[in-house]
Amino acid sequence: MRLEHNWPWVLKSFHAVPAGDDEMCGPKDFPRIVLVDNNVMSCMLHPENTLLVRDWLADGAADTELARVSATLDAIIAADAADGATGDYASHLVKATPRFQEFKALTGDLYSQLQEPPDPQMPWKRALIALWEDACNAKRMLLGLGPKEV
Repeated sequence: MRLEHNWPWVLKSFHAVPAGDDEMCGPKDFPRIVLVDNNVMSCMLHPENTLLVRDWLADGAADTELARVSATLDAIIAADAADGATGDYASHLVKATPRFQEFKALTGDLYSQLQEPPDPQMPWKRALIALWEDACNAKRMLLGLGPKEV
């Protein structure tokens, strides 16, 4: 059984996205998809398609993420239009994302960890906490966040 079937509430697979006429997306459609999410665990299957955002904390601080997301999406749409409107938003998103290759490697490591059973000497709760911390560290690295930011 594929891992995404074991963790469907976490891993977002584009195979479940409707493409129209009661068909689901196939790999040929993936370059056109951009996933905007705040959870690294959600994007492990498609890091090239992910625009990761900071968590909204409702702490009264100004929220600039919507403006950043809007500007990024506008930029990748414009870059695609300049290339002849191929619909390959994913490749333009990768080009516009500093530290993407390191992020992709970290999400690949997280995915690999989920495919292996945890150390039998480690309690499940501790294993999940360690995995979550790795995911948060990947997000901090990609977004240039401080040690306590998410």
